[in-house]
Amino acid sequence: MKKILWLSIIVASIFAYACNPKVTKSEKKQDTLSAYYSKKLKIVQPLNTGSNDMVYVTFDEVLSELRASYHKIEKIDKQVIDGKDTLQLHETYYCLHDSSLRVPARYMGPWGSAITKNFVANTFATKITVIRNKDTVLNKVFKKEEFNKVLWNRLKQYAIISNPDYVGYNTTKGEFALGYSITIPLTDVGLGAGIAISKTGKYRILDEYAKTDSFKKD
Repeated sequence: MKKILWLSIIVASIFAYACNPKVTKSEKKQDTLSAYYSKKLKIVQPLNTGSNDMVYVTFDEVLSELRASYHKIEKIDKQVIDGKDTLQLHETYYCLHDSSLRVPARYMGPWGSAITKNFVANTFATKITVIRNKDTVLNKVFKKEEFNKVLWNRLKQYAIISNPDYVGYNTTKGEFALGYSITIPLTDVGLGAGIAISKTGKYRILDEYAKTDSFKKD
């Protein structure tokens, strides 16, 4: 069986399409954080339903990858020249090792009826630093709570930050953008979100419908 990072369990539907009946067909085609992540990630299901579009994994495989992620640190380092400004973006994504999240057993249902206990998970954070020329304009640790205003209630309660990625830089607005998936561990319940940071250090939280086409990676 093809091995997959546990983060790949985020399916396209969790980025609002199947979970939000109000999304129109025209909206699906736009360059949003939802569409951005659905292109990047594989479609994964815990049970084989016969579809050739799915990649199937076992609970033990996904659990093993989640536990391995607790010991990994992911970094993003970018430099952009914008006019007279040299901008540096540094991100460090890491596990808090806090055992503070308890996911109700009902969310484990797709893995089979044998899983009857709540699942205890660690949460994650991301530290973002932006330097403009020689001045540090932002140096902040972001936790899941920073995203609460763009999350469903169940994600506020049970989700973690996962799959950090550099979306790009918008020269018109003078902003970096970083993308994340906010998901309930070991499930396909979640959505895409992000953080935009201006070259002055101001930041804003991006919801799943935020446009990404104006952010360029190079």
